[in-house]
Formats: sequence, C-alpha cells, structure tokens
Amino acid sequence: MPPHPVTPHSGYFVAFSAAVCMLLTPIASHAADLTVIVNNVQQDDGQIMLGLFNGSDSFPKTISQSAATPAKERNTAGQVLLIIRGLSPGQYAASSYHDLDGNSKLSTNKMGVPTEPYGFSNNARGMFGPPSFKDASITIGNEDLTIEIAVK
Repeated sequence: MPPHPVTPHSGYFVAFSAAVCMLLTPIASHAADLTVIVNNVQQDDGQIMLGLFNGSDSFPKTISQSAATPAKERNTAGQVLLIIRGLSPGQYAASSYHDLDGNSKLSTNKMGVPTEPYGFSNNARGMFGPPSFKDASITIGNEDLTIEIAVK
C-alpha cells in the first residue's frame, strides 16, 4: 500500500505546516524598561545622571547604560524621572547623582568623598565607599520595573 499523500486537507499537512511556522517565526526577545524615580532633588541647577551596571565586576566603575535629564525637570515633590529602555533580564545595580556643576562626573573633595548628592538602587549605602553590588542589585525580568533612588 502506498504512503498516505500529504494534502492540504490531511492531518499531516496541518502538523507539518505548524512545525515550519514555528521554526520560521523569530523568538521574541523579552526586553524591559527600567523607570527610575530620583527623589530629593533640591534645586534646578545641573543634571540628574543615572548609571546602570550589569554585574558586580563592573560596579561601580563601568556603566553599561546611562541616562540624564536636566534637574529643572523635577516636579514639586523634588522628583525626576529617567528611563532606560530595552533591558535584558538579569541582575543590575543603578546609581544616580545630581551633577550640580555640570562637569558630567560625581565631584568629590580631596579625600574622595562626594560633594554632590548621590544615591544607589535600594537606597543602599556603603560605610566607606559605595555599597556592594549585592546590596544595590535589582532584578530585571520580562516586565517593566520602576524603582526609586533618593539622592543625599
């Protein structure tokens, strides 16, 4: 007996077509947006800077992504909103500072202590320097995430 022919009306054709479609359909990458509300912005001068770090090896030296907005964008509660789009799922840490003097870096005194307001995700603080990546880490999944950082 000859094999069953594959016709548009046979179950074989439907199953074969579904398998081909699944192979040819690109897998959607899940990318999430991180919205950061920076609290305690006290004045309109300068910019609010945001840095995102994608691992303990880079934290807090090498920024993987960043955003900035003028401090004058603050609302009446002293909040500024920044968004980093299209993040892959994983562990990250964020830092923010109010660049009052406009030099695009966190200014420090002669001892290396910051002279501009700054903060980290989870409002983590270190004793004699930045907090650990673990203390500041946040988890980005497949859904958008909103966090708050208070600069002090």
